[in-house]
Amino acid sequence: MKLDYQAGQTPINEDEKHGLKIKSLVTMKELDQFEQQNIENALLWVLGKSFTSDQVLKVDFILTIHRRMFSDVWK
Repeated sequence: MKLDYQAGQTPINEDEKHGLKIKSLVTMKELDQFEQQNIENALLWVLGKSFTSDQVLKVDFILTIHRRMFSDVWK
């Protein structure tokens, strides 16, 4: 059976749910919204600080920003 979904109603499949902290998310649109908020918070964090080019090119910085971008949504 083929199901047709309107834009934003695509359900999160069971494989994609693995690792989600927010178990109530059921559509990709909801997931996108939570991820976007996390990314915006990480951007505000970056803009509120001063980093040298040497700092931002280090693995530790990249892992830190990635964690800030997704840690409220993903384990």
